[in-house]
Amino acid sequence: MNDVYKQPILLKLLIIPLASLLVLAACERGPVGIFASIEREVAIQEGNLLKNAAVNGMVEADNGNGTAYYFAAVGGRIRYRRADGDESDWSSISNPSAYRTNHSRPTSIVKLNGTVYVSFVEGERKRSGLFTLEPATRSYNAQGSISSDNHVARLFALGNELFASIQFKEEGEDAEFELWHLGEAGSASLPGAPISGLQERPFISAATDETNYWFITSDAIFHTGTAVDEVAPVDKPAAIGTSLGGVFFHGGDLYLSSRDGRTARGGSTGYISVSDALPTPGGSWLAPVTESDRAFTDFAYAADIDAFADGVLFIGTYRTLSGRSVVSPGGYMEIPGAAFDSPQRPDGNSYQASELSKSAVMQIFVPSQGNTIFALTGGRGLWRGDYDSDGVATWVWE
Repeated sequence: MNDVYKQPILLKLLIIPLASLLVLAACERGPVGIFASIEREVAIQEGNLLKNAAVNGMVEADNGNGTAYYFAAVGGRIRYRRADGDESDWSSISNPSAYRTNHSRPTSIVKLNGTVYVSFVEGERKRSGLFTLEPATRSYNAQGSISSDNHVARLFALGNELFASIQFKEEGEDAEFELWHLGEAGSASLPGAPISGLQERPFISAATDETNYWFITSDAIFHTGTAVDEVAPVDKPAAIGTSLGGVFFHGGDLYLSSRDGRTARGGSTGYISVSDALPTPGGSWLAPVTESDRAFTDFAYAADIDAFADGVLFIGTYRTLSGRSVVSPGGYMEIPGAAFDSPQRPDGNSYQASELSKSAVMQIFVPSQGNTIFALTGGRGLWRGDYDSDGVATWVWE
């Protein structure tokens, strides 16, 4: 063959394997290689709830005939389904008569000694109210209201007592927040009595050991020894960052999560601190349990997940960005017992392939059904995780 014809053929033979190498190399340059990406292509089962809504609380309650139901504050309504049903069974409950506009929504739902409480806000008319929800009839009973630019931002059910974070906002002014004691279970109502001064940030998490009560905003910790007494500030642990996420009591210890801010350019550090001294004003904390790149939110505890023989703490995280770089990936973490000192990323392709792994998980709800948890996000709906015997959850987007 003439050399003139040999050269193009040789060039093609060289180009083909070189191009193949370049393609494979390019596929491995991202955070997940091509083969790992294919492996993570897991079908996520979806239910009939809103997918781009915030979930502001969830409870489980009996309808009086031995049938358990889930109730969740999703978007502008309370949604419900049987606990033994599935993700396609959700229905909605009409809001109370004064809260049926497009500007209305439930801000919180909690259960206190068998009574379900729901707070609503109606933005256009600037009113807010507290209601009990009857699980059997799915009807509301008013427990009082507030108005004039104020509303119930969040409810806290602690022991036998109900508390609320109340927002105050006048036209043209920044919002301020106050902690109120609303009363004991069965007698809780608005108006309650304030037990804190005005704060620049809302109260976001609370805990009790059945004697003491702790409340946090994103920048301060408060304590009171009785439900009706005014709270007093508690010193924060040393070197824990600038922003608090959650407070939780379990097994004689008080847990506190924090971070260096939701978006910290160049990186972020999240912390979990613990103390068996139960800090009160003047008390102290132990060293942080962990430091990581997570922006931590709130805690929950599960005792009946088979793969975690000594129980497990769960903690949610924000997804935060600095420019186009992910600072905190979102999702949640597991902290297995008995020491509860080693947070770990959840296992399984179902989690990695889901939107949950990169969503802001604000709360974890643990139902009475074992081996199941729910993740409540700040804008990507409600998720259910069913754990197998190896500690891997299959996730469903409710």
